[in-house]
Amino acid sequence: MKPVIGLIFNFVLAAPLPAACIPLNGMPSIDAYWQQYTGMFGRIPLPSEIQVCTGKKYFHEIKGGAALKSALDRKRMRILLRNSAIQPFMHELAHLYLDLRWKVLPYSVSEPFAEALAHTDACEPDHNQSLAAEDINRVWRDRGALDRCQLRSLLWAVLHTDTETRNALPLR
Repeated sequence: MKPVIGLIFNFVLAAPLPAACIPLNGMPSIDAYWQQYTGMFGRIPLPSEIQVCTGKKYFHEIKGGAALKSALDRKRMRILLRNSAIQPFMHELAHLYLDLRWKVLPYSVSEPFAEALAHTDACEPDHNQSLAAEDINRVWRDRGALDRCQLRSLLWAVLHTDTETRNALPLR
């Protein structure tokens, strides 16, 4: 299925998006994009209020925007893209998913997970591997040394553990 999704990504975003904002749920094939995350880590509804804004002018409206390739503007509920490249879009969509599925995490915590999720390589989390709370804590402390596939597996374990264990993780 991933090659098909890759083709959909390339086809949908190959044409330049207008220099305006469009509703996220109005984008062609958005369900396939969202399925990338919800199918792996847990279903949550696609928010209808999020906009996707393409063009340089939107980056002047956010702090530090001049240096960014893309951004999730939580305050104005939009994903900002400089152009129609798929990787930045998937990256910001991953941040949105993490916000909704877990919570708004500090950048230093969410960024490696968003990077791991945004790549459509063949690895998927091991759903058969359940980790005890102490194992999640141990792996969490060493997450900086994990590759994308291992980060995905850690995220799956964190999202599927009890709330107490998840909330006890140090978010620094």
